[in-house]
Amino acid sequence: MLKRLLVILAIMSAPPVWADVPSGIAAFQATDYRKAMAAFTPAAEAGDRNAQYWMGRIFDAGLGVPENKITAMGWFEKSAAQGHSEAMRVLGAYFETGRPAGRDHARAIAWYDRAAKAQNVKAMRNLATMLLNRNRSTDDREKAVALLQKAAGLGNAKAMRNLGYMHYFQLRPDFKLAAQYFAAAAKAGHGRASYDLGRLYFRGHGVIPRDALAAKHFRTAADQGDAKAQMMLGRMSLLGEGSSVDAETAYYWLILAVAQNNDAARHWLPKARK
Repeated sequence: MLKRLLVILAIMSAPPVWADVPSGIAAFQATDYRKAMAAFTPAAEAGDRNAQYWMGRIFDAGLGVPENKITAMGWFEKSAAQGHSEAMRVLGAYFETGRPAGRDHARAIAWYDRAAKAQNVKAMRNLATMLLNRNRSTDDREKAVALLQKAAGLGNAKAMRNLGYMHYFQLRPDFKLAAQYFAAAAKAGHGRASYDLGRLYFRGHGVIPRDALAAKHFRTAADQGDAKAQMMLGRMSLLGEGSSVDAETAYYWLILAVAQNNDAARHWLPKARK
């Protein structure tokens, strides 16, 4: 009898699960924002934290309604108060950027920290970035590295690249470790990390220099629109680095990089034209 009573009490105390929330998410993903809002509104007003978060998303971006970041913030606050980690992270971003309630870095850090403790990998990276930019004290740097390592361990490609960048430029140089982090981030689909990895192979930093492999990684990043990678492919094709000279290919990549205002590509483009 006691066991049955405990089960009933647990069910009664659990947050309500609204059948309309999944359909609202499906409508949101299908860009039918009016239908999504119709599904989210009653659940959000009744206290469902997921619906409250999605209402915040709708008002934040003005999707099917006039943009209203103050209203959005109110919904995110309700959701965050119930432990929604992404709502916490968004509040951190609001206070970091000053939209809509003014900058407050202490509150931004506090919200990012709460979200990070709830295993939000984006918040871990956001918090690490703030700590590194704050005053670069030893404690802040160590905490930032620990946060990035945790986020990277959970599969966050941006955190992997951040760690590679830090070991390449900011901490005591360790090109071999930087290469490992760039390789992991590139494998996870981060285009800029593919460029970074290509640069290491091109320069022979932490790896054996191999122009052909550098070009392969530059190509991955260039296909994703990275202007620096496009410039490097153009330069390498023009000079025959890693392959035979190919002025047409060089011109193709350089003109794409110039379109993105890459100054180095502007230097090489006239040479390819000739």
